[in-house]
Amino acid sequence: DKEIFQSVVKAGLAEMERVTDDKDTAAYRELDKILPHADMLLVSELTESPQKADMANYLRWHYKKKGAYRLSETYGKLALEIAEKHYEPGHKEIATIQSNLALVLKALGKYEAAELLLREVLESKIKIYEPGHPSLAVTKSNLALVLKDLGKYEAAELLLREVLESEIKIYEPGHPSLATTKHNLATVLKDMGKDEEAIQFEQEAYNIVLAALGPEHPHTKIAKGFLDKWKKSEL
Repeated sequence: DKEIFQSVVKAGLAEMERVTDDKDTAAYRELDKILPHADMLLVSELTESPQKADMANYLRWHYKKKGAYRLSETYGKLALEIAEKHYEPGHKEIATIQSNLALVLKALGKYEAAELLLREVLESKIKIYEPGHPSLAVTKSNLALVLKDLGKYEAAELLLREVLESEIKIYEPGHPSLATTKHNLATVLKDMGKDEEAIQFEQEAYNIVLAALGPEHPHTKIAKGFLDKWKKSEL
C-alpha cells in the first residue's frame, strides 16, 4: 500500500533530520541503526524524488559528521544527481545540495571541484536573491576559503571584502558573522604578506569574540592565539 509506505518514508526522513540538529548529540550514535533502512528507501520506486534527495543529503550530513568524507561525498553526489533530474536548472534546492557537496569536497582536498560547484551555486543565488542577501555572503565566504586553499589569494580577498561590506550593512557591530568574516579576511591577508592589515582585522575579530563570549571561552582563546602569534612575528 503506497499510503503506508509513504508514512514509513516520512518517519524515516523525520528521524534522519535529527542529523541537522547539532544539539542532538545522541543522533550521532542512534542514527547508525536506521542507515540500512534509509538506503532501502533510497532505491525504492515508491519513494518520491524530492524525498530521495533529502534522504541522500541527510546521509551525506551524517557521514560528514562522522568524518567518513568519502561516503559523505558519495551520498552528496547522489543527492545532486536526483535533484538535477527533478528540479529545473538553477533551482534553490540544487544550489543548496551543491553547496553542501562542495564543503565535503573541500574537506577531501578536492579544491578545484569544490570551486567549480561553488561558482555554480553563486551564479544561481545571484539570480534568486537580492544583492546583499545573507545567503550570498555565505556562498562567497565558502568560495573564498576554497580559493585560499588553491592559493588564489587576490580573488579570495576580493570576495571576503564584498562579504564584509554587505554584512556591515545587515548586522549590528559585534555580530558573530562579522568576527568570522574579519578573521577569514585576516588569514588571507596574512598569506599575502599584508601583515599589518591582517593584524588589524584579527584584532577586530578578537574584540567581537571577547565581548560576546568572555576571555575564558575556547573560541576567544583561539582568536587570542592567532593574534598573539601574529603580533610576535611582527616584532
